[in-house]
Amino acid sequence: MVQNEKMRQEFAQRLAQACKDAGYDEHGRGMAIARALGLSSKGVSKWFNAESLPRQEKMNALARLLKVDVVWLQHGHIQSTKENPVEYAGKIRSGIVPVRGDASLGVDGAIDMTERNEGWLRAYSRDPNAYAIHTSGDSMWPRIKSGDYVLIEPAATVLPGDEVFVRTKDDHNMIKVLGYDRDGEYQFVSINQDHRPVTYRHADIKKIEFVAGIFKKTLFMDDDEAREYLRA
Repeated sequence: MVQNEKMRQEFAQRLAQACKDAGYDEHGRGMAIARALGLSSKGVSKWFNAESLPRQEKMNALARLLKVDVVWLQHGHIQSTKENPVEYAGKIRSGIVPVRGDASLGVDGAIDMTERNEGWLRAYSRDPNAYAIHTSGDSMWPRIKSGDYVLIEPAATVLPGDEVFVRTKDDHNMIKVLGYDRDGEYQFVSINQDHRPVTYRHADIKKIEFVAGIFKKTLFMDDDEAREYLRA
């Protein structure tokens, strides 16, 4: 990867835009990305400051974290295919996903969740079963602020380092980072690293679902607003 100044500056602009669209706060985004990808905050800050470019494996992980096309993030366009001959000069237009309940964020990633239909979130997802939950509480600040919406994609592949929504067999809910999956066990790490990792046997976990992004409450729509949005 030839790292000339123009390439670094253009990448830094796309990275900043992707972070904004994903709901990352400008002042905490570097640290949040560093934690999610297991990197140093100093190294990540060089990406935002146009001082360096990520290696390819980090570029792929970064695109997955921010839910953007890796070709767009790296080069500024999305490659066309036979199935999709249109070439986009940026991100694909967002759709909507249902909001499926309220989640009170407790200590160490625990969630007290009430499931019900709550409206819609203006957000793009390739997963037809994607849904969002509305959060309250500051235990996961600064990554998740009270009032934010968490977008969850049940069909997405989950890898170590991904943020995940976890439900145990006894219906205990958590939002964590998947540390590892090996020897019949999952390790989950606290998002803000205030608590020690926890380990569960596979048999004790009901589901693990990919957290695709964190969105601000300005993207919430009620049923009437959603109908108008889809007509536009």
